Amino acid sequence: MDIVNVAHLHLVLNHFPIIGVILVLPWLAFALLLKNISILRASLITLVAISFITIPVYLSGEGAEDIVEKLPGVSETYIESHEEMAVFALSLTLATGFIAFITLVLSIKGSEKNRTFGFITLVLSLITAGVLVLTANYGGKIRHTEIRDNGQAIKIYEDDD
Repeated sequence: MDIVNVAHLHLVLNHFPIIGVILVLPWLAFALLLKNISILRASLITLVAISFITIPVYLSGEGAEDIVEKLPGVSETYIESHEEMAVFALSLTLATGFIAFITLVLSIKGSEKNRTFGFITLVLSLITAGVLVLTANYGGKIRHTEIRDNGQAIKIYEDDD
């Protein structure tokens, strides 16, 4: 039985922030539009949890790089692009989680600023979702030649023509 390595861990964990933020967005918007405090709080708690999950995703990236960079067809350029976006994605996701936490506290205290911070959280979440998807796209290009910028996979078989 194979033991999970850090590259596998990175690949498994990285889906949680991306999918999580995308799934929470409509619930957060719904809660704000209908002023539903229960759904709002659940959405905010989810965003805070997602921000914490992003930390091990980022930290496992370096170990994943050590494994993947030795594989054939892997370009350092794609790794570096992914790594640079990952720093930004981590920072933005943590900021979104922090604002979500502040919004949650304000909602518990019954503050009138709760709604304003809720919309700030929504906008940050939209931006975060986009950055996470872009980061994932850069990461995918490391091993998936079919999605690279030139649109060409590595040629395996020579044409007989």
